[in-house]
Amino acid sequence: MSGLAGVEADDGAQHGGTSPVRYGLGMFGTSLPINLVKGSMFFVYVDLLGLDAAVYATVYAVYGVLDALDNPVFGYLSDRTRSRWGRRRPYLVVGALVLACTTVALFTVPGPVAESAVGLTVWFALFAITTEMADSLINASYGALLPELFTQERRRATANAVRQGAQLVALVVALALTPVLARSVLGTEGSAVGYGRLAVIFGVVAAVVILWTAFGVREDRALDAEPRPRFFRSVREVLSTPQFWTVGVVNACYGAAMALVLGGLQLYVQYTLEGSALDASILQLVVIAAAIGMLSVWAAVVRRKGAAWTWRLALPVAAAGFVPMYFATDLLTGILGGLAVAVGYSGVLATNDLVIARVLDADAARHGVHRSGLFLAAFGVLGRLNALVTAGAVLSLAVFFGYHSGDDPGPDPAGAFRVYLSLYPFALLLVGTVVSRFIRLPAAPEDASPVMR
Repeated sequence: MSGLAGVEADDGAQHGGTSPVRYGLGMFGTSLPINLVKGSMFFVYVDLLGLDAAVYATVYAVYGVLDALDNPVFGYLSDRTRSRWGRRRPYLVVGALVLACTTVALFTVPGPVAESAVGLTVWFALFAITTEMADSLINASYGALLPELFTQERRRATANAVRQGAQLVALVVALALTPVLARSVLGTEGSAVGYGRLAVIFGVVAAVVILWTAFGVREDRALDAEPRPRFFRSVREVLSTPQFWTVGVVNACYGAAMALVLGGLQLYVQYTLEGSALDASILQLVVIAAAIGMLSVWAAVVRRKGAAWTWRLALPVAAAGFVPMYFATDLLTGILGGLAVAVGYSGVLATNDLVIARVLDADAARHGVHRSGLFLAAFGVLGRLNALVTAGAVLSLAVFFGYHSGDDPGPDPAGAFRVYLSLYPFALLLVGTVVSRFIRLPAAPEDASPVMR
């Protein structure tokens, strides 16, 4: 604790008192509702409410494209904003309130709407899109603050460790506890009512945490003196940066793999492991707890070997972790497989944002303007397009396995979700591992050398 306090004091002296802990804990708020969406939206709409998987896949693909397009707009607006409240804070405040409202609406489907196939589709499309837009609005600014507030990799790693730890705690609540809370405590098995009640709780808590963080951030006002980035020129320069494409592809592969896991885990437990809501909670709780425990180990490796080296190690470890999930047949073997996933997942969490931050540092040094919001949003375009991968994976369940919904699961739903939750993520992370071997990353801020392999 004394070491962390020293870091806080040092960063506070540079940037008007911003605490790495207060900044990092904000990710609990940003992660809570969106992980409820990622972890339960597929289950609620397809398995409980009966929306056809092909329809779900189509809507998900469309909203993924729209969400990718709004990312650069939000990032650009954040970079250009000059106000008495700062550049990033206004978007955190507005985004927190909108996200809370849309998350509640997404999981609270009125009875007449749920009984109509068209009405259910329209409701799903409307609030899935607006929820993701609110999430993009928040994260374009929240993510941009990391390299701007904490300018050296060691200090940045500390803030990021707090941030990722907060995200993992949010995963415990939004993923591990959700099946039991929504299907046993706040609702009943086979009903979506509990998910709606849980969305209200999560939405309120998330808004409070994000607002608390937003009003505790002290931005570096010296950055306001920089020229405002021009949109088309900035986009052209971002797209001409080699690391944008290479790091972006790796990040997208990782994001797509995790999106499949989050969305399909409850169905994997139900069909493949033949488990209950409690089993789903136990599996997720064990995996996330293991990932939290491993985070400090990976952070130590980062301090010793650097973010780039550790990142390249974590990716293949994460890919290999999905192999045991394919062979799991019950809760015990599922937990053993999940522990293997947790090791690599934690490693990528500990390093991915640090790698991206190096690219942002190099861009600011090269062009003399901080446009972290736009650059992160551009990365977000590639990342958000993983919705197309998710949509294709869901559609493949209908095409190859005959799974359409909870009312029509097809002849082999166990095999369908075995493939969905193991082979698909393994393949995506394998691609990311290969690409990472050919990337030349900028040096860490403390280093004198211009490029680090």
